[in-house]
Amino acid sequence: MMGSAFFSLRARAWEPLAGGLIAVSEFQRRAKRTADIPWPTAPAAAIGGWVLVAACIIYPLPETQWPGPLTLLPILGAALIVAARQQADGRGLLGLPFIQRIGDWSYSIYLWHWPIWVFALSWLSFRGYDVNAREKMLILAASVLLGAASYYLVEQPVRKRREFWTERRLVSSASIVFCSLLAFTATAFLNNGYPSRLPEYLLAAEEARRNGTPRDECFRNSNAVKRAAETYCRFGSEGAAGHPTAILWGDSFANQYLEPISSAALRNGVHGLIATQSACRAFIDDPALNSGDQQPCREFNRSTMDFVLGHAEPSIVMIGSNWGSAIEISALVDRLLSSGKTVILIMPLLNVGFDVPQRWMENQARAGRALDEWKVEADPVLTMSSLRAEISKILDKYKEDSRLIAADPLPLVCEQSHCYLVRNGQSNFRDAAHISNVNAMQYTGLFDAVFRLAVQATSKAAKEADLGAGIRRDPVPPATSLN
Repeated sequence: MMGSAFFSLRARAWEPLAGGLIAVSEFQRRAKRTADIPWPTAPAAAIGGWVLVAACIIYPLPETQWPGPLTLLPILGAALIVAARQQADGRGLLGLPFIQRIGDWSYSIYLWHWPIWVFALSWLSFRGYDVNAREKMLILAASVLLGAASYYLVEQPVRKRREFWTERRLVSSASIVFCSLLAFTATAFLNNGYPSRLPEYLLAAEEARRNGTPRDECFRNSNAVKRAAETYCRFGSEGAAGHPTAILWGDSFANQYLEPISSAALRNGVHGLIATQSACRAFIDDPALNSGDQQPCREFNRSTMDFVLGHAEPSIVMIGSNWGSAIEISALVDRLLSSGKTVILIMPLLNVGFDVPQRWMENQARAGRALDEWKVEADPVLTMSSLRAEISKILDKYKEDSRLIAADPLPLVCEQSHCYLVRNGQSNFRDAAHISNVNAMQYTGLFDAVFRLAVQATSKAAKEADLGAGIRRDPVPPATSLN
């Protein structure tokens, strides 16, 4: 979400607009058109701006909340500094010669800092070095030096040599550069990058990195928007008269299992709906407890809960999310079970803490050969043992209720004291926590088994309800066997 928003015109246009408004106001002030309107030239305005900018540097904005209301703070700080015009008479901080030069070089520094950072980071990581404060200072210094050189050797000569850079030459040069970049980008897009740049033994790691969200057109972004037109996309069997029997509810940690879930649902005659949203764990919305959550997430959870509780079907609710504690899970399970639903709880897998395909690629590059297996110690942080213990208490509370079923993927990637990040030449993860699509089907048997149990539990509950009401119902066919 943040990556696309960073380059989105809709998300960024208001920032240069703020500077443009200041410039227009300054022109009007100088033309005496707004002389009667006080201008924020007081030192207090500049000081307030510097405080805001410094605070945003010391306490960076959370990526998951960008862009958002907090984005106003650094922009407001910068606007106050510029609008205060403390540098006009040379006495303010912005009037210092060094600061003035940095301002002159700033655009060239901006152009240089990303390639320097990317190449330096790649060089260091491939050699097993961490990027600490010293390396960051060196990258900063290199960006400033190259930016200054670019300013004097490229930017200024191009701007000042008007006799050489005629309109025809400017248009021709710009057109050539644009067409070259367009051809490069189009080729990369059509070929999913330039995989030929990598040795053959690194292609599996590159493929794992490129794998994105399954059924991406059905996966809502953080603003609850998806490409598919229907409210809930469908998976598995069509079911009787197309009525849904199950729903998958959660965030990307639920959606990541969609391929094996769909396969298992098809085998068991389960007709499912997809209710998943990026960075939006499943929870019962509470105005007090969830005031810090994004409004689109809260609205999505409210609407999903209303749908689930407002209909007899789907009778099976499969929940999975990146929960931080078991409190929300317990409340959600209680509500669903008390409403007569059968609940499949997807247990947490691993929290690796680093990008698995990237690190696997680096390890192989340093070794100069393919590494088909990579296992690490199953320590409590990796396996999230504290959270799993809390969830186990919830399961124990309902151990007599067959309508609460745990789907635990951990035994499929962990054996005894070790967990496999890579096995049989394929990565089990596509990043630091999400499973890789290339190995997703290894979980089909798990979901096949839990769907069988869920169908049986739902059928049993329906029979008991009918008997209590004195209704006779024809027997329901048994669930599909694992064999």
